[in-house]
Amino acid sequence: MRMNIKAAVATAAVAGVLAACGGTASAPKVTTVKAAFSELTVSQAPMWVAKDQGFFTQQGIDLQLEQATGPAQVASITAGELQFASVGAPEVMSADLNGGSIALLASASDIPFNSVYADKSVKQFIDLAGKAIAVPQKGAISETWLRLVIDYYGLAGRIDVTALGSVPAVLAGLQSGQVIAGVLSPPATGQAAQAGFVELVNGFKLNVPYANSSVAATRSYIKSNPDVVRRFLTAYQQGWTYIANPANKATVVDVLARNQKVSADVAQAGYEAAVQAWTSKQVPRVNPEGVANALKYVDAPNAKGADPSQFIDNSFWDQVPTPSPQK
Repeated sequence: MRMNIKAAVATAAVAGVLAACGGTASAPKVTTVKAAFSELTVSQAPMWVAKDQGFFTQQGIDLQLEQATGPAQVASITAGELQFASVGAPEVMSADLNGGSIALLASASDIPFNSVYADKSVKQFIDLAGKAIAVPQKGAISETWLRLVIDYYGLAGRIDVTALGSVPAVLAGLQSGQVIAGVLSPPATGQAAQAGFVELVNGFKLNVPYANSSVAATRSYIKSNPDVVRRFLTAYQQGWTYIANPANKATVVDVLARNQKVSADVAQAGYEAAVQAWTSKQVPRVNPEGVANALKYVDAPNAKGADPSQFIDNSFWDQVPTPSPQK
């Protein structure tokens, strides 16, 4: 009921503005849209906030969200079971290079939210040479970003990578001693710090552009449903702008805590670790440089020499209004 009240208030506000301008308000046609996300991480905040605040409803979209792994999302949007996926850019590019036709429409961040955490006995990343680092899944953003980090520190071929299935599983592996280091993202990063593990590499501090979780859809769906895509991205933009406004911090932290099923303290730590992703730019266009860097680590024979722009569709951002961060 809370969502319906917010949507009604938003609709009434729009109607009032139109009436004051001498116009008429007409409710947009309601379209049921199915979308998914892969992990309960802070990167999903724009979509969660947009749904919680009624922005999708305001755009005439009945958004049905579910959780699924990146590969499962790629398969589902290809099969038409999902309309939008919040998935790592490397997974989209890998699918495209293997005969798929999926486009990156929006970014969650130009810099990954990922960090490498390790047992306190490890002093620096190069000390992990000859050891294994855990990631949620092979081929996902966490694993491909880790490969970039390994290259950055000159340790190519000297570190093993093991997949444990999910971010919580990586954290559990650290806590049980199954692994000595792992790639985590908020809120798990805050939980790892509280448990005494040390952060060796922080994605934002490393500051290498790298396509993080991205909103994607098939090119056939985009072509057949441009108005739905525009309305979806308009709501996503509203969620992005809402998060960027410091006045909305308490609400955003509450949304994160409820969706991630963590305490307010852990959610707030995740918010503070990631808020710069939304305040650093007004529009969540896909960053070609970040896509190019991610493309280097896509395991496909034809990835080398591929044009990063072939995976991107930023055309809708010229049609989506950018709200003021102060509203």
